[in-house]
Amino acid sequence: MFSYFSWNVGSALGILFSSILPSIVSKSLGVSLYAMFIGLLVPNMKKSIRLLYVVGLTMLVNWGINQFLSSSLSILISTLGCALIGMCFISRKDLQ
Repeated sequence: MFSYFSWNVGSALGILFSSILPSIVSKSLGVSLYAMFIGLLVPNMKKSIRLLYVVGLTMLVNWGINQFLSSSLSILISTLGCALIGMCFISRKDLQ
């Protein structure tokens, strides 16, 4: 419950303060989002070779779809599609 509240408050503050931040700070915050996801993913990839394969598959699928669709749509499709594949092949004990 608290995490949803924090997410909403953080999003609201981001909307309010994005207009007063310098453009270089706004752009760097966009990069920090990718860095956060990488920071969450890498430690788990060290624990599971199957997760490493799913991440690699996601990269390849994203590259392929990106040749035909916009980058945001290709990221969405590849991430959701390969996450479903990963659910079938990665168990919780692989990540512990």
